[in-house]
Amino acid sequence: MEKILVFGGTFDPPHKGHRHLLDAALAQEDFDRVFLIPSYIPPHKDHRPALSFEARKAILLDWFGDVPGLEILALEQERSGRSYTVDTVSTLRERYPDSTLYLLMGTDMFLSFETWNRFADLLRDTVLLVGSREPGDRGKLEEQKRRLESSYTCKGIILCSMEPVVCASSALRAAGGGLAGRALEHIGQALDPNRARHTMQVAEYAQRLAPLCGVDPEKAYLAGLLHDCTKCYPISWQISYAEQEHIDLSADDLASPQVLHQLTGAVFARNVLGARDEELLAAICCHTTGKPAMTPLETLLFFADSCEPSRRFPGVEEIRSVGEKDLNRGALLLCDRSIQYLIQKKIHLHPQTVAARNYLLKELEKNG
Repeated sequence: MEKILVFGGTFDPPHKGHRHLLDAALAQEDFDRVFLIPSYIPPHKDHRPALSFEARKAILLDWFGDVPGLEILALEQERSGRSYTVDTVSTLRERYPDSTLYLLMGTDMFLSFETWNRFADLLRDTVLLVGSREPGDRGKLEEQKRRLESSYTCKGIILCSMEPVVCASSALRAAGGGLAGRALEHIGQALDPNRARHTMQVAEYAQRLAPLCGVDPEKAYLAGLLHDCTKCYPISWQISYAEQEHIDLSADDLASPQVLHQLTGAVFARNVLGARDEELLAAICCHTTGKPAMTPLETLLFFADSCEPSRRFPGVEEIRSVGEKDLNRGALLLCDRSIQYLIQKKIHLHPQTVAARNYLLKELEKNG
């Protein structure tokens, strides 16, 4: 009999905790299929997720694309309305009548399971596979398992053997006093799926590398979310917005229109999305060109933008490997590569990149 793992959720945004939970489930049981099912409107919320389904799908593919037998299903988007798991399970049972469905969830969902719509039907028709979300919650999970099994007809409840990873989408959205949530709403509304995917990769990568270079991980995450906030707008908009907001554009800026979004983006992030941290805004201002004497956050965002895991260009693996050990050396290699590429393509070379390269070279030589 085929075994199908069903992992539903808002995934707004997907994060390392989701992947850790799925990995624990795959280590616990062997499955023939794995279905990820992003919700449309979660039952406990009155609005759709900030990120569109297509954006979440693209990001989920980054996080989970290597899982054998994985499919991302749009069942709840197609059905629209509130996303009740029991309706999704009913559809899957009709499609796969001879299969056993396993429903994957974390601590919070399991402990509140009796508030779910027709939860008794889910207990009867699916095997619940539960993973810890918080350190020390194993006792609560075991107690809830015993209580449900003694009170209802249960097809099965399995507690995964795993060390919890503390990470929640709600906490990520709340970062920066809600700035992350506003950024995600903008990403969902204004950015196409590929740009949204890149943005989330930069945010996660910058957050992951932040402790290695003495940067606050939350600030690095916010900088990643905001860095391309105006990249979706055409050059005509960039120039018009710069005029409107009194942003001085040099002749080199205008000759390199691909960098204008770093200047307009910082102002847009402050005026429209409510970013107030000057260090964060300064990092956005140079994330494409770089500049001399960059702060650790500026260097990190400059590096993460070009070297996030989905980037594919000749030499990126070496640059990424070097930068993950020594951020400044990685940034220097990135400057060299960017300069060579622009010269080869006969594209205007912004002098700020040359100045950044020369400064990094001098500092590294000075420090051995």
